[in-house]
Amino acid sequence: MRALTLHQPWASNIVYGGKDVENRTWTRAYRGPVMIHAGQGRDRTAMANSPDDLPRKDVHGAVIGVALLIGTHHRCDGRCSPRWADPGCWHWEMSAPQPLIQPVPARGQQQLWVPDAPLCDRVRLQLPVNVFEGWRSW
Repeated sequence: MRALTLHQPWASNIVYGGKDVENRTWTRAYRGPVMIHAGQGRDRTAMANSPDDLPRKDVHGAVIGVALLIGTHHRCDGRCSPRWADPGCWHWEMSAPQPLIQPVPARGQQQLWVPDAPLCDRVRLQLPVNVFEGWRSW
């Protein structure tokens, strides 16, 4: 299991808003479940342009959901949503977002980070039993 800290509203857009591409300047070989952690920062322009009814966009410092990181690529080949993919970035393909019933407070980190066992346990308690079945890293 890994976690990714994002500024708001990007974290909420992955979990609730259909954002299926996360833009990064770097890539990793990891594939599998990723906790979506809403960090303390916010993108003020994106916040002003996000829908008022986007769930949890005002939550900071907590895991708000889990998604599958299913792949990364550097150039769009027609698979990317033009709404979310920034040219010149690594596009992290996110799938099957699972919102948590209640945000789980946590301190975020830079890069793709490994959450401790107690955080993993608190997040797993809010997910369906068979979610992400077949992913060994879960």
